[in-house]
Amino acid sequence: MSFDPSAYCPEPGGISGGSRVGAIWPYIVGDEVRYDCREGYSGGGDIYCEENHEWTDKPQCTGLREVTFIGQQTTVGYEAEKANLRLFVLIFLQVLELSNFWLSSHWWMQS
Repeated sequence: MSFDPSAYCPEPGGISGGSRVGAIWPYIVGDEVRYDCREGYSGGGDIYCEENHEWTDKPQCTGLREVTFIGQQTTVGYEAEKANLRLFVLIFLQVLELSNFWLSSHWWMQS
């Protein structure tokens, strides 16, 4: 009996914000791989090796993070892979708001 790699599903890889649990390669038709999300993320689920030796769609992990900025705690919702951009925008908007407040409250310093 010879080994035929085309008879198996390929290595499914990981997901952002989570990790794979359970079975290891080789995967045969009908095998299941579970993905669990890390703390602070929700989602996850199972994928299955189908008869065409392809995987069903991978689940996603999305999350909520607590962010403290200038003494205020804010909950920011985001898809894990877009976290940095959204956090940057949130911080930029808060800095802009703080700058406008400071300028308007110190009008007397301007000549």
